[in-house]
Amino acid sequence: WLEEKGTHLFSVSSKRGASPFSVAAIEEAWRNCLLYDEHTWGAHTAGREPESEFTKAQWAIKSQFALDAHRQSTALLDQGSRALASLVKTDSDSVVVLNTANWPRTEVVEVALPPGRKIIDSAAPSVQIGPKTLVAVRDVPACGYRVLRCGPSGEEGKESGPAVGARGPLDETTIESRFYRVTFDPAAGTIVSLFDKELGRELVDPKA
Repeated sequence: WLEEKGTHLFSVSSKRGASPFSVAAIEEAWRNCLLYDEHTWGAHTAGREPESEFTKAQWAIKSQFALDAHRQSTALLDQGSRALASLVKTDSDSVVVLNTANWPRTEVVEVALPPGRKIIDSAAPSVQIGPKTLVAVRDVPACGYRVLRCGPSGEEGKESGPAVGARGPLDETTIESRFYRVTFDPAAGTIVSLFDKELGRELVDPKA
């Protein structure tokens, strides 16, 4: 599926003037897909001797076809996306969000921005968690894209939302952010405390 999407993106972008895609790279990814799919069950000893060296050796060879196909197809999808996004003309630093589906989509997208940069598009609220930025992107057209403006992280007046840095876990049962502190009961699998730091209030009734 990834390889197919990457091929489609390369095809569209190459027809629009971007760099042509590598037929050899696409064929190699397909080859590994087919080699894994053919006779997938592996060694004839897998049923009665799953831990034998022969079974493990056969699976090492077989599984590598799938691992290589995934690596290659992921790279093709990334390259195809970049090639297509390079055709979108913008006035400033931007993130281009592509929708390869044939229906409009609203999703939370994870992006890695350069140091000192952030999403400043008011229509796309974002939150910073460590090195990653999560962005809520609404109504991306079918087979289309959205452009999100970027700017300096210290730019005033264009905040897209508070930067929430995860600080937990504090111990084995508690996690905390700048807004909440949550404590779990691992034996029961329940939340025993949800403390709102802004309100200074416990939100869980332990008697309920």
